[in-house]
Amino acid sequence: MSQFVLFTGGTGLLGRYLVRDLTDLGVPLALMVRRNRRMSAEQRVESLMAVWDARLGRELPRPHVIESDLSRPDLGLDDIDREWIEEHCDTVLHNAASLLFHATTPMANRGDPMSMALEQFSNCVVLPGSPTCIMFPPLTSVG
Repeated sequence: MSQFVLFTGGTGLLGRYLVRDLTDLGVPLALMVRRNRRMSAEQRVESLMAVWDARLGRELPRPHVIESDLSRPDLGLDDIDREWIEEHCDTVLHNAASLLFHATTPMANRGDPMSMALEQFSNCVVLPGSPTCIMFPPLTSVG
């Protein structure tokens, strides 16, 4: 059984570069990605990886994709995905940031990206098992 790094924020500004570098180093990644209006989580990740493949002139290993939404209860995960995470992930690298500038929950009352990232991180640490958790503070030019 291989151990994956469960990675949030992999399609964002900083995350896309971390995904490139980590996959290039052979680190097995499981990306938690939300769908958007135009693409599924899988399509978003494949689009990102295709860009890196073209720029590097070779194909990078593909991460395992888990469709989720960190702002939803239980991270928007179903039981199958939660079981997969419990079996395969021993580290959480939380790099996601919400760029909503209004509070949706009591913990994110201030409405700033750091408060929202802390709330999302608290959701991540309730994942099954006892993963090692690493959080990147959100990078923003706002404020």
